[in-house]
Amino acid sequence: MPYVANLGRVAGAAALALGLTANSNAAGLEWTDSILDNPSVVSRSFSIDSLTQQRVSLFDNAFLANFDFLSVLISRTGGATAATLLAPGTTTFTPTAIGSYTATVFGDPGALGARSVSTFGVTVAAVPEPETWAMMLVGMGLVGWQLRRKAKASGATRLV
Repeated sequence: MPYVANLGRVAGAAALALGLTANSNAAGLEWTDSILDNPSVVSRSFSIDSLTQQRVSLFDNAFLANFDFLSVLISRTGGATAATLLAPGTTTFTPTAIGSYTATVFGDPGALGARSVSTFGVTVAAVPEPETWAMMLVGMGLVGWQLRRKAKASGATRLV
């Protein structure tokens, strides 16, 4: 019986490790900034290391003042447009190639007294594939099964 328990621990650890590392190779972008004066354009480069679907999120942080207009354009550096988001929200795109991309934010900040200033956030991250979710759930199930077996075993020894 100890052999089965050890096998359960090993399988649970392996499943959890595989689930956590399946998407570790996907680079992306997490960017928070502010725009002063209106209208303005700011951009930042980032890399994409896998051809999996990417989720682009644009947030008006509503800190200091809300934007009058805010959009983001994702394009391959020196190439074609990959995704456009014309208002705060979320969209997805599948990259055509691995490499360098650019996120360009166009914004017209809201007025705050005599100045115009607003803050935004942009996130580009890989969307987990169904296999990743399945592996993570299997790992959690095996860990839960092992904990339940351990609780039953320790409860039985207390009564003796």
